[in-house]
Amino acid sequence: MQEILYRFWDADGLLLYVGISKDFDKRTTQHQKGSSWYEFHAQYKIQEIPMESTAIDYEKFVVQTEKPLFNIQHYIFSFDEKCAHVRKQKEYLQTKRAQRYLMQTSAIQNRDILNQTMQLLDDANIRISKLEQELTSARKIHYELFEQICICPKASKL
Repeated sequence: MQEILYRFWDADGLLLYVGISKDFDKRTTQHQKGSSWYEFHAQYKIQEIPMESTAIDYEKFVVQTEKPLFNIQHYIFSFDEKCAHVRKQKEYLQTKRAQRYLMQTSAIQNRDILNQTMQLLDDANIRISKLEQELTSARKIHYELFEQICICPKASKL
């Protein structure tokens, strides 16, 4: 059985996810049950890969060049880049869920809910900024302690 490379996009054309599988239907069912992005996909495309040994390499190439929002595997992230990527995923999901909810409510309720949602997002962004500042401070303390432990004891023996 041949490997299949598949891509999922949302209604706006944003590439959500790229994967490979020998059983696309089974893998799609798994995404449907366990992937946060799946509910927002609008289209997909499958492509047969002739050799299994090249499928993973091709998937890796596609992920690194096309940068789907919900793939983590095959990206080379620093810690800060991974945090930023996860934040983008969360913002996407929050926005899409808020949009869907707003479409289901009346026009009068929409304004209030949108304002509340924007306030919640602003509050969340403020909390994220504070956490990033705390992380930066913790890193500085970590490096200072590392220098004290690893460098200073040699000098203090004199």
